[in-house]
Amino acid sequence: MPRPVAGRFVSWSPGPKPGSYNFIRSDGSALLLAGPSAETLRASLEATAAAPKLEANPYATTPLNQDEERSFQAWAQANNIGDVNDPRAGYDYRGYFKETGGVPVKWGVDHFPDTYKQPGHETFSEESKYAEELPAGHWEGEAYVPPPVAPVVEANPYEFVPLSEAEQEKFKRGQR
Repeated sequence: MPRPVAGRFVSWSPGPKPGSYNFIRSDGSALLLAGPSAETLRASLEATAAAPKLEANPYATTPLNQDEERSFQAWAQANNIGDVNDPRAGYDYRGYFKETGGVPVKWGVDHFPDTYKQPGHETFSEESKYAEELPAGHWEGEAYVPPPVAPVVEANPYEFVPLSEAEQEKFKRGQR
């Protein structure tokens, strides 16, 4: 099911009510959220902003042969997808291209599926092929729920440790 997400979340500001936040995407659009998921996303954006930036995505993208790469680059240009060669994009566009055969997309209108989101993408979910052994969020309808994480208190303040399965179950049941 398509989700109306046109760009990465890049910042936030307080919303009109206590506990609500406006999340700003890279394309300039905004999303108003409230509640625990909004608080988690806000905290995640703050930690991301404070953390050292990766120069490249350490996760591989789908390999293409020379002919496929030429077709892929032409497809990306024809569809105005400008970040296909940016290692910080957080998306395996080549995998999407190979799976779909290069169907036309409307950049900023159509939504790429979660299948090829890479770790580091703000809505990296369990639907990604890269989520096998990594903490990933999930979707509840149109709402993204980030993965539960616990900060490491006596270590690097930007390092997070995923909760164990038992801890996640307790968290889901509200038994923090």
